[in-house]
Amino acid sequence: MFQQSSREFLLKRLKWTKYVKREQPAYLRFMLFLMIIYISFVYLFTLTPFQFSKFYFFQYLLFKKGYLAGLTGTTSFKDFIINLFMLFPVGFLSASIFKGQKLSFKLGLITTVLIGFLISLTIETLQVFLPRVTSAIDIINNTSGAAIGAVLVYSIRTYDPPTIYSSLREKWQTFYKFILVVYGLIIFALFLTPTLLNNFRSWDTNFPLLIGNENSMDRPWQGQIFRLSIYDECLSYKEIKKFFTSNNLPPESIEIKYKPLCDYFFQAFPIKNRGELGGSYDLHPQKYSTAFYLAKQSGLFIKHNSLVKSIEHDSLLIKRLKKSNRLSILLWCQPTNLHQFGPARIVSHSINPTSRNFTIGQEGARINFRVRTGLTGSNGSKLSLLSPLILTPNNPSFIALTFYRGETKLYFNGKLTNTTIHDTSFYLPLIFGLEKSRFRIIEIYFTLLFPFGWLLLGIPAINWKNKIYFSFFFFLPFIFSAAIKSVIFQHALDTHLLAIHLVLYTLLLLTWGFFEIMVFLFINSRLALKSIVSI
Repeated sequence: MFQQSSREFLLKRLKWTKYVKREQPAYLRFMLFLMIIYISFVYLFTLTPFQFSKFYFFQYLLFKKGYLAGLTGTTSFKDFIINLFMLFPVGFLSASIFKGQKLSFKLGLITTVLIGFLISLTIETLQVFLPRVTSAIDIINNTSGAAIGAVLVYSIRTYDPPTIYSSLREKWQTFYKFILVVYGLIIFALFLTPTLLNNFRSWDTNFPLLIGNENSMDRPWQGQIFRLSIYDECLSYKEIKKFFTSNNLPPESIEIKYKPLCDYFFQAFPIKNRGELGGSYDLHPQKYSTAFYLAKQSGLFIKHNSLVKSIEHDSLLIKRLKKSNRLSILLWCQPTNLHQFGPARIVSHSINPTSRNFTIGQEGARINFRVRTGLTGSNGSKLSLLSPLILTPNNPSFIALTFYRGETKLYFNGKLTNTTIHDTSFYLPLIFGLEKSRFRIIEIYFTLLFPFGWLLLGIPAINWKNKIYFSFFFFLPFIFSAAIKSVIFQHALDTHLLAIHLVLYTLLLLTWGFFEIMVFLFINSRLALKSIVSI
């Protein structure tokens, strides 16, 4: 009897599978496609800044009225409206699927409400571990919004999801390839845009060159500086390595193909510029400054609140740098201590603490490098390079910094540090007015790339193996932009952007697998129920 029942089950199963493959409604995949995209964005924007920690959970429990706050929350009319309509699309799409599957209004409404409740409950539970406010009222509002969407679908008798989708499908197939190509070209253009905007056109020609402080005398640095060289080219690793000596003190002369615009050895006052631009950029100590020349070490010792700067503001330096859009700064120095912040200005081309062309500063044991461009703002602080803990007190160090159209590199004692090279991955969020924080970077690239990947995987009339092969087109905008930046601008590979692509591509495949399971379950839930009952 057992063998017979097993055989009947297998036969039914085979018939069921054949039925499924034959009867899959196309509209269902489209509706679920829209749901996946929308729900992914709901989770993205409700779970920022992704700083999950038990700390916030325990802080929540410490509130004397914490449990009451969890039930009532602190909601406003604006929050009420946002939470009410946040899951309305989910309710509308879910009910559209159920209505197309001929589910009754009662069953469709209950299922839709359950989906909305589970999505909202997940969000509010996770928000307890984030620096955000969680509330049971939000769950009620979200669930109500999903219910309103379901009621609207079933109340419109003329609304037939399969029929409407059939008409949309024809237009979709007509313009699908065009949409895909245009979308890819937009991403490609956006990847190149930061490189084009990161130039020196906004630089001010009237700023002085400063050593040891800001022009406003409120960012003092204390230590010794032995040599400073400024180039309108990006020196290579091999060229920079030639300047490094075992005792970290500057060599008298090095043969490379480029000549510095400014070159200072700090041997006597006024400090002569030995570079191409000559005497217009000689440096002079300012009144009441404690800066004196060290004969034995051939360097300048800066104490207290001191400043050494150029008197004449010759625009030729800025004109040369604007023309090349390249900058290399070589600096031999040693800080007196590691308790200097602000950052404390070692070298700066600026007029005050909020307006500069470039600055090298000390932030504790780190180097801070700011460059003014069309994206980083007049202070250059929207995206500045902050080094690892590399400085040590009273120890000579050789620091080399290069900048070319957004690619920033820091070399310490002749070696490229483990600091991430700033390129498109960091600058693109600035184009949209977003902050440089980690979760803002996640937001912009997820918003930009995730729908593009779904369009690639959503190509009709190809099997799943070909979908996997075709999904590698997801990397094409990145590959083309990286190739152009490498050939034209000599930029290194933006490994940070590559890592973002790999993570999103993996997430894309995982959600696509989940999507296929959802399609299978939605199509076959009623059929499976009947098969199980009949066994």
